[in-house]
Amino acid sequence: MRIGPHLADGIVDAVSRRPWRTVLGALLLMVACLFVASRLELRTELLELLPRDSPGFKAYEHQSGRMGGGSGLTVIVASPTPKANERFVDALAEQLELKVHRDNQCIAKCAPNNAGCATSCSALISYFEATSKDLRAYYARNKWLYASLPELQKTEENLDWNIAVRSGMVEDLSGPLPLSSASDVGAKPIESPSAGVREKGDALGLRQMLKQWDDATAKKDNYPTGYFSNPASAENAESTQLAIRIVANTSLGGAGGDRVLAEIQAMVAALNPANFDAHMGIGYTGDIASASDEKKALISEAAWATIAAALLIMAGLALYYRSVWALPIVFLPAVLGVSVAYAFAMCVFGYINASGAFLGAIILGNGINYPIVLLSRYQDFRAHGVSSEQARRSAVANAFRAELVGACVAAIAYGSLSVTRFRGFSQFGVIGFVGMLLVWIAIVPLVPAMLVLTERMQARLPPALGWLRERPVSVRADGARSGFISWIAEMTTRRPNWFLGAGVVLFLAAVLQLPSYLRDPWEYNFDKLGSKNSQVAGASFWMRASLNIFGRGNNIAGAAMLADNLQQVPQLKKQILENDAKDPQGKMLSEITTIYD
Repeated sequence: MRIGPHLADGIVDAVSRRPWRTVLGALLLMVACLFVASRLELRTELLELLPRDSPGFKAYEHQSGRMGGGSGLTVIVASPTPKANERFVDALAEQLELKVHRDNQCIAKCAPNNAGCATSCSALISYFEATSKDLRAYYARNKWLYASLPELQKTEENLDWNIAVRSGMVEDLSGPLPLSSASDVGAKPIESPSAGVREKGDALGLRQMLKQWDDATAKKDNYPTGYFSNPASAENAESTQLAIRIVANTSLGGAGGDRVLAEIQAMVAALNPANFDAHMGIGYTGDIASASDEKKALISEAAWATIAAALLIMAGLALYYRSVWALPIVFLPAVLGVSVAYAFAMCVFGYINASGAFLGAIILGNGINYPIVLLSRYQDFRAHGVSSEQARRSAVANAFRAELVGACVAAIAYGSLSVTRFRGFSQFGVIGFVGMLLVWIAIVPLVPAMLVLTERMQARLPPALGWLRERPVSVRADGARSGFISWIAEMTTRRPNWFLGAGVVLFLAAVLQLPSYLRDPWEYNFDKLGSKNSQVAGASFWMRASLNIFGRGNNIAGAAMLADNLQQVPQLKKQILENDAKDPQGKMLSEITTIYD
């Protein structure tokens, strides 16, 4: 594409005659785009980065259709008063029970084919556990089902023996021995080993066996009070932290998880923990809370990254041009491109994934090159004595094609990612492509218009503010605009081997690091990928309390696998354990629970 001199002059002259209208129109467009972009939803789920036709994505959807999302949320209640903690857990459990009941009633009223009605009911909580009392009662009713085979065999033998002896069919030869002589008067009879089972009211000798099982159960019962509590310690004779576990029908990082967390937080706020204990604190951890923390941190970090990039660029520009007037000239087209790119994302996708959240800083950093080049070309012409009007025309005509090539190369580099099946790249590429092209399109009307406005404003400054005016641009005899640039040019010309040698050394140092990186480029420790704030006061902080209460097996969602039929279950378990045993770094699985357990 080639822009003719008459067309270039016409565009520049038009915006120069009406600079306020041009800039105001750009600002209104930018505000409108930012308003549209503000409705963007950030989706941090890993699924949003995967292609929808990938086997992993299809397997997850298949699993979710059969058993729901299964994301977990743990509510930690902490105060120095154990009884206050228990009262709060009971109150929150009552509110959760009411919510689940209302949601189920709402769904029951929906027509079978009305999917929208079922969705609006917000039945996102699958189930929750506030205490172990129900589990304890179930075990008490069915404890015989949990006895081991040796215990059942021993019980059967003991039962047969008691029936035979008590019916009189056989003589208890192992009972107390009779006194044989007068010398034995006052002596204690010798008890048989089984005498203890023939207590008054004993049910055929089963009382002793039941007591043994109850004693064994008590040793394994980590929650004797019936609440999920942290173990008592030397510092605290009683438990000071309780937990409620909630499982939601949402995917990890999905918007449904945010709704569940918001609903639970609203319940907690309505109960007002301070009414139970002035020092009571409530924490949230688990999949849902962690995903919410990371999403907030991602938005915050993306915003700070964009702000930091803008500030650093502004400082560099002000230092290079020795003027603050250059800042609005180069920033307006770049910010307009960013806002239009995100508005485009809202209209086309309706959301952005984790990789797209940082595109603002990237588009700003790359797109600002175009107005910088155009401004520099204008100043070069001015330094050679060309009038302002002609310098604007010459700068656009001179830089237009070169900048078009640069914009197309950058846009194609981004756009090439859009052909990938990996959605984390494809969305990033499409938004980046639009943003870079929009910055290039915006420079032609905006930079000349901003040059006219800034020059008018400087001309109207009072004498007291004359120091704010830009100093006339001058060119040295060697063609450079500063002594520093002249020094760099001279050094690279006089000592080219030094610069080439330094580049080779840096290149080799980077290449030497590649083999170890290529062997294993992934970070497996998700703690290093999470936000630091979450470690201090968020989900990661409360996770330590959760681990203290439940131990390492606190993730009730776990890693779920679904077999197509029951016959595959033991085969899958066997194969998984065999694979884990072969891991050269050691076993990683603590247990596998199947339907047979």
